[in-house]
Parts: sequence; structure tokens; C-alpha cells
Amino acid sequence: MAKKIRRSPKRAVLPADELGNIGESLFQGLAAVGRLVANKSGIDQKGWDYVVQPARGSIALSGSLDQRLEWSSNVQVKTTAKKGGTRIGVKISTLELFAKRSEPSLIIVLVLETDGEPKRGYIISLIGKQLKRVLRRLRQAEAQDDPNIAKQTLSFDYKKVGRAFKLTGEGLREAIEAELGSDHSAYIVDKQRQLQELGYEDAELVGQVAFRLEDENQLGRIYLGLEPIRTEAMKVFDARF
Repeated sequence: MAKKIRRSPKRAVLPADELGNIGESLFQGLAAVGRLVANKSGIDQKGWDYVVQPARGSIALSGSLDQRLEWSSNVQVKTTAKKGGTRIGVKISTLELFAKRSEPSLIIVLVLETDGEPKRGYIISLIGKQLKRVLRRLRQAEAQDDPNIAKQTLSFDYKKVGRAFKLTGEGLREAIEAELGSDHSAYIVDKQRQLQELGYEDAELVGQVAFRLEDENQLGRIYLGLEPIRTEAMKVFDARF
């Protein structure tokens, strides 16, 4: 007698807005269990969804009262249930406000099944290589002077550039603290430095000079310092990226 093969019931496919609501509720629940305070920004125009901090008394602070500094991070929550892909997109207009702040900027990706069942979490910190990608893309967008810039996005492969974590309160908190490190002040100083220096590795300024040569030997005389260069036009450009 042939055995009957049991097949798993087909999962429902929820619309994107419902999955987004599930992701928001999931994040808030994980934050509460992980003893994190997740203050919602209220209006997403700021570029981030939450300001996340440790709950009072949940970390040991060293130093005197006037020098103690607990960590704080701006968080953008992205929920996805896509099959066959591990990339999420963030609007350029969002990144302009979100990534360029001195405080840590974290993208937290919640991966769900199509029916809303939680699977896995990933955290992407916009510092180092990822911050450089953002700044380069913003520079390109400005150069293009595209009126539809608000519709453009930058994609991130959360499996390649993100830190995976279990969808538990402890998993969320450990992932955030691992990204930020133990010295919050040092993180902010380093990010401020990167915001100023990334993209200027070769030079900060480049110039174009136009001059006229009166004869074929004049360039040699200028090179040897025997004759000054007489410019007709000069332009200087910001050389970032």
C-alpha cells in the first residue's frame, strides 16, 4: 500500500502593508523584551523610524555623572518577505537625512514568511564602506540634478553586508551593541571624521587651467621656471568621489 505524502500547507501571501505592520509590531515587541526604549519618530520624513536607547538601569555606566554617555541610535526598520532575493531598497531622500547624522544610523531588516511568520533579522550599520556608498550615491544624485530624485533608491544586500541575529529581544540588543561597540563617543567621533573625509582619498580639490602658448618652446621655459605661466581661465572643483 502506497504511503501518503504529507505536504506542508501553502502559506498565505499577505499584502505589503500588512507585512509592514507586522514588522513594526515585531520590532517594538523585540525592543521591549530586550530592554530597549524605541521612541518612534512619528513622522517618517526625518528619514528614520525610531530612536533606540537602552532602558534605564539596563547597562552599567562608568565614570562621573557629568561624563557618562549611554548609546543611542537612529533606526530605520525594513520588512521583507521576498523570495529569491536578499536586497532591500532605501530612498535616496531618506538616506540624505538618515545616514549623515553623527549618531549611529542602523537599518534593521526583518525577514518574514509571506504569511508574516518571523524568520530572521539583519542589521546594517551605515558606517565605513556602507556610508561611503551612500555618500557617493548622494553625490551622483546631486550631479544628475534629477527632479525625480525622491523616487530613486539605493539597495543593500542584507545577507552580504548585514549582521544576522535571532528574532528575540536578546538577539536584537546583542546585534545593535555589537555594531556600536563599547565606546559610543569613539563611534561618533569616527563617524564624524568619515563624513568629512570619505571620498577625498585622492584630493579635495581639482582645477582646470587654460593658457595660451606663444611658441612651441614656451612650455619648456615655463616648466623650468624661466618664465611665469599666464593663465586665461581657471576653474576649481570639489573632487569628492
